[in-house]
Amino acid sequence: MLGFIIDEDLTQAELEFPGICALYASLDDKPTTFLELVWLYQEHMQGIQRRLVLGQDDASGMAHYQEAQMGAH
Repeated sequence: MLGFIIDEDLTQAELEFPGICALYASLDDKPTTFLELVWLYQEHMQGIQRRLVLGQDDASGMAHYQEAQMGAH
């Protein structure tokens, strides 16, 4: 992959970064380079993981979080 984003890069990137094409399509302000897109993707995935751990997207997430906290003490 070279610097700027082209359709072929997105198709190839989807294999390594599942969901990156949908993320790119949803952005109003498109990143110029592939590296910027990967950074956005990583931030997006970390946000999803945080919400799951805190139970905002998954009812069992809070239970797992609380169990982990009690096990740490």
